[in-house]
Amino acid sequence: MTGKELWDCTEWLVLGPNEILKGRKLEAENSELKGKISILEAKPQQPVSAESYEEKISDLKDVNAELQKRLSDLEQLLAKHRSDFETKEKSFAKKFSEFSRKCAEEKKEVELKCKKLSQQVSDFQKK
Repeated sequence: MTGKELWDCTEWLVLGPNEILKGRKLEAENSELKGKISILEAKPQQPVSAESYEEKISDLKDVNAELQKRLSDLEQLLAKHRSDFETKEKSFAKKFSEFSRKCAEEKKEVELKCKKLSQQVSDFQKK
């Protein structure tokens, strides 16, 4: 599994499919609108009045600005989720490390007790 695939899976778990799909849809709509704006700014496809032409461009720019804002909001939400995930991941790693250390200590104690008990049994059998 590549890093991108791993990140996509993590993103899917953190944000959920709805937020991811909304973001991708907004990106596609934004890209489509930018293309339409470029075409309209280059030349109109049919003869229209300058006023109508400017109005269409203005409307498309307004829609594009709204989509940019929504995309920015989603990016901020994603950044927050990433930060929360990284914080939780660090906390988990620390707790896991502490748990592993305690388990190792307890294992040593049990091994020592077993060794002492084994020695006592051996001593008892010799008597």
